[in-house]
Amino acid sequence: GTKILERGGKHEVYDKETGGKRKARFGDVVILLRTISCWAESFLKVLHTMGIPGYTGTRTGYFSSVEIQTVLSFLKILDNPRQDIALTAVLASPIGNFSSRELALVKSSGAEGDFYTVCQSYLDQGTDEKLKEKLMAFFDMLDEFRSWVPYLPMHELLWRIFDRTGYADYAAA
Repeated sequence: GTKILERGGKHEVYDKETGGKRKARFGDVVILLRTISCWAESFLKVLHTMGIPGYTGTRTGYFSSVEIQTVLSFLKILDNPRQDIALTAVLASPIGNFSSRELALVKSSGAEGDFYTVCQSYLDQGTDEKLKEKLMAFFDMLDEFRSWVPYLPMHELLWRIFDRTGYADYAAA
């Protein structure tokens, strides 16, 4: 809280809308917690007593939204891309931008195994060249992000994901 008060109105930040720098506002600050149970409300109370406005997501609201679930699925496949539900969710989201028809074509190609294995098989033996290019671009991006996981703190990784995929702009819209 003290650091937020120290930087508010003094520290300069880059503003994407204007393309220039401006003084930091409370709305520029996010506190990420590993879990929201118990801690979120305590943090919020402390911030409010210091005169800092705040908002906390709840289990049934913010964290259950499709946009947040998509980001969580993306983080899951960075850890292990062989998770069928998470992989399919990301492929079908605006991050992957695959249509149901494209995903069905890959799945029905005859390969066996988890969906990651089926996708890799389609890259080798698939018949639709545009779909193969799209899959290749997605898995190249995924591999690049996976290579950063051991070296980047979570907030930096998230910013790179949002910047590269444009997903934060989509979710904000």
